[in-house]
Parts: sequence; structure tokens; C-alpha cells
Amino acid sequence: MAWRSSGATNEELIDNLVENGLINNQDIENAFRRVDRKFFVPKASERHAYSDSPLRAGNVHLSAPHIYCTVLDALELTPGECVSFLNIGSGSGYLTCVVSEILGPRSLYYGIEIHKDALIHCENSVAAWKAQSNRTLNERSQTHMQFIHGNGLNILPNVGESPMGFDRIYAGAGIDTLQLKEIKKLLSPGGILVAPVEDDLVKVVRTQPRSYSIDDENGYGFTSQIISGVTFAPLLAQPQINTIIPAAKWSVSNHHLYPESFRIAAKTILLCNKTNIIQPLEVPPPQQNVNLSASLPKEVWIHILSFTTRRWFEPEIAEVEMLQNRLIHEQRRAHDARLAQAEAEARYYMVQHESEMFLDIARRFHLHVGTLMNQTQSLSTNSRSPINPEVVASTQSLLDETRLMLFANNDRIMQMGSSFDFMIDDDDDDNNHEDDDEEDNDEDVNMDFVPYPEASGLRHNGANNLVVNSQLIAEDNTNSRQVRTVSISSSDL
Repeated sequence: MAWRSSGATNEELIDNLVENGLINNQDIENAFRRVDRKFFVPKASERHAYSDSPLRAGNVHLSAPHIYCTVLDALELTPGECVSFLNIGSGSGYLTCVVSEILGPRSLYYGIEIHKDALIHCENSVAAWKAQSNRTLNERSQTHMQFIHGNGLNILPNVGESPMGFDRIYAGAGIDTLQLKEIKKLLSPGGILVAPVEDDLVKVVRTQPRSYSIDDENGYGFTSQIISGVTFAPLLAQPQINTIIPAAKWSVSNHHLYPESFRIAAKTILLCNKTNIIQPLEVPPPQQNVNLSASLPKEVWIHILSFTTRRWFEPEIAEVEMLQNRLIHEQRRAHDARLAQAEAEARYYMVQHESEMFLDIARRFHLHVGTLMNQTQSLSTNSRSPINPEVVASTQSLLDETRLMLFANNDRIMQMGSSFDFMIDDDDDDNNHEDDDEEDNDEDVNMDFVPYPEASGLRHNGANNLVVNSQLIAEDNTNSRQVRTVSISSSDL
């Protein structure tokens, strides 16, 4: 359905993605609507801004929107969550902005781009989008979004933010299995990586705490899942740029970017620092409360906290607990998937029932048109005023075409509806007309449906059978046709 999702506006594009089942999450839908794709497409491709297809001009590249739908669903983003997102090969910055609209201003967003011109385009596009964003100036200024010139394959793992790992990682260009082994080391415990690996879009989840060693050979510590088949341009290995992702340094201004455990701990320390209680010189017995924070000035604590990491006050989760949490999460996703499948099947059966109903109506209408043509021909013959041959030929052609479509799987009805023979008489001789009338009394009696029971004698005789009175009433009772009754099962229609 991807090729059918293009639109004339951003709203129409998203509407089509939703209608075609490519967006199944309300948070993802809302984020796409708040980030207009026109701000991020290259100048040469602006008229294709809302096309559901990849766009590329020089080094600036955007994947098709339906690919981003799949990626965002696989990343399992939770609104309001305090996580770190790394986009390797960030390109135009479009996906990073969509992710920021889902997670909100409490998360960290990093993009790595190897081409300087693409990086400049990205920064200008993000600035233009932020300028028209519906979010307040305070919310936009609080969002920590940083795009870095570097090589995603040469990110130093032990410097900057990398030692703590990233909660979500997306690679916007193709990598091989060897490169995947290095990139997935940047994941934090429980983190998710989505990347095109050779010809597959792969989802990797880290299941081991950071204190455990990673077995790259056996893949121990990670779970992998193939999402779909894809084709991406490869991630460039040259030039080799040693890339450092700057670590987030705590300060009062960016306090909101830290997890709740850190914010509570820092708040507690700083509040306790304002107490009037003086720390005694002698250490009291353990059973008494001690205000240790009062022993250092507030300025010292602020300086100390600036050296801590975002997860400094978070207890490390045991591997078993991490796997249990992951199992619960997957069970919930499986339950949601079953519900979605049941709803889709219900919609399918409803549509199938409606299509069969309309097809039955079309069949009846088809037979009714044939009946009317026969009646018109008969009345025309009796009244000595022949009908227009072109009209008859055109109607006959239409009936022949629709008969093939409507009765392809119903031989019995095809046989009944296949004898619409219209006798066209261009002879001006009155005697010939009389001869035709006499022959018509005994030949070519058609048994046809008419949709009005009061006019045609169409009625139910029980057992779901339709009884059709094929009598055709003429102006002259002496020329009226023979009456025949036919019983047809409704299952044949």
C-alpha cells in the first residue's frame, strides 16, 4: 500500500498512511502531523515533498515515509520518556524531529552526518521547522538536539556520552554484519537498535546489563529480529573521522534532561544543603539521622553533580529482571497484535459481505436492464415503431460486457441471462410487421427478473426461492405473451 499513500499536503499524506495501515499508533500519527516534510526535502524535490517515496538531491537524502513508520514502530518510543536517541546518518534531520515530537523535551537527541553540506541543510531545515512549530518557545529551547559532523562507523565508545550507551539507535544507511557488531555495543541495557543490515531491516535489543561482558561471536546479550526486506545505500566508511558524542553535563538549566532518579537525588541534596542544622564534629551513633549534605556548600555540590552521568543514581537492573520486563513488554505487544488482527478480520468479513451484497444487486440490475430491453422491443414491434438500432446495439454491448463480470462463476444464471436477442426490424412493409408479430407470439419467450414484485409477479414461495412471472403485458391483449413461472434459488444469485 506504500505507493498509494502519497498526497498533496502533509495532512493528506498522513491520512493515506493511516488508511493503508502503515501507521497504527496514535502517538506516531500525531508526531508525523506536527512535522511537515516540506521543511526537510531538498530544494530540487519540493514538488515531491508529500510523495511516499525516497528523495535525494546530492548528499541530502530522505527515506520514504512508510519506511519511517516501520522504524518508529520498531523503536518502541514512549511519550514523555527520558531517553537518549542516536541517529547515525541523520541526513535531513526529519526522523530526528519526528522522534522528538513523540518523546518530548526530556530526552537527548544526537545526529551523526558525514557530509558537511547535508549537515548544513539539516540544521537549516530543523531551524525552519522549529520556527513554525506549534510548540512554545520554552519547549523548543528545552529540547536537546545536536547534530555532529562525523562518521557513524568511527564513534569512540569510551569517550563522551558513548560509555553510558544510548537507549535508541537508528542507522539511516545500510551496514553489514561486522559493522552491526560494533554499533550495537553503543546500546544501553534494554536499548533498541534499528538498522538496515544488508538486505533486511533488523531490530536489535540489548538484554544484558552493562557490567556483563558481551560475546560478539555468539551474539549473547542481544536479541535480533528481521522486520522486513529493504534496500538502502551503504553507510560510508570514508573518510574515517574519529567521532566523539559530547556527554551531557548536568547544570540547573538542563536538570529536566535527567532521569527521575537523578532529579530527585539532586533536589534532595540541594534542599538539605539549605538547612540550618550544623554538622557536629563528632560522628553520632548510626541510629541518629545525619545531615551529611550540610557539610559542603551548595556550589561544591553543583560542581560535583556536573561530573556525574544521567544514570548515576539508578540502580543496575539484574539480567533476570531485565529479561522479565522484556517478556512482559513482548506479551503486551503480542496481545495488542492479536486484537489488531481480530479487528482487521472483522473489517475484512464486513467488507466481503458488503461486496457480495452489492454484487447481487448488480446482477439483478443487469437482468432488469435486459428485461426492459425485451419489453421495449416487444412494444416497439406491436406499435409499428421500431427502436433506434444504435441504442439497441449499445445496450447489447454493455450487457455483454457486464455479463462476463457478473456471471463468471455462475453458469446457471449465465445461461438464463444470455439470450437477450433483440429483433431489429427496419422493414417499412406493414405486412412484414404483421408476420413478425405472429411469429413473436410463439418464439423467443424470455424469462427475466424485474425488481418490482407488484409489477412483475416477483414473490417468495418459501425456502428462500424467488418466483418470477415472466408475463410481458402488451397494449393489445390478443398479442400478450405466454405466461411462464420459473423457480430460482437465491443462492444462485
